[in-house]
Amino acid sequence: MNRSKILNFDITNYKFKELIQDLLKLEHLEKLPNAFDLDDKIKPISKDTHSHPHKLFYSKLDNGWSDFTDLYNKFIKEFVLKTLKKEKILYQTLPNLRISLPNSVAVSTWHRDSDKDNLHPSGEINFFLPITKAFDTNTIWIESEKDKKDFQPINMNYGEIFMFKGGDLMHGNKVNNTSKTRISFDFRVLPMENYDPNHPYKTRTKNLAFKPGEYYSEASI
Repeated sequence: MNRSKILNFDITNYKFKELIQDLLKLEHLEKLPNAFDLDDKIKPISKDTHSHPHKLFYSKLDNGWSDFTDLYNKFIKEFVLKTLKKEKILYQTLPNLRISLPNSVAVSTWHRDSDKDNLHPSGEINFFLPITKAFDTNTIWIESEKDKKDFQPINMNYGEIFMFKGGDLMHGNKVNNTSKTRISFDFRVLPMENYDPNHPYKTRTKNLAFKPGEYYSEASI
């Protein structure tokens, strides 16, 4: 996989949006800031996933949210494996939730996942899945080739997923000037041929090794 690309998936088969709506008790997810009285101050990287909706999401995952994890694992095994045309992969056990509020950012740094501040294995493939409309300054921006720095927004609708090499390509978020909230989640996949059991680093936030049973789970045909 050398090129970034946007793919389509069946939202009637993978009902991620409905699960988030139910979790937040909010039919119109774009109204999230008003529903939760969220402030629009730009947070440092250590705090940009600590809002009340983030805490609801991760707390429910940590306490066994089988409806979500079963759907996520199904998506990995049915959609991602087929897309990558691999017999076996490692994948991020739990995805990341991102929220881009008006006048704020979803993630406060521009980065490559394999750089010295993020420490991920360079062979990972990233997947970005918005569950609200992602466009202009509320979506992810990415360069087309390594070091080209020709950043462009990835404009997408729910039912689309963006696949890219986040270890090679610089990416990030701009201040959201659209007045529309973007909610998304993302995860990383590592083809088995790229797996190094001796990768020396761990995740920055939870100190997990990049191994099956810690940061990764296994999926196979």
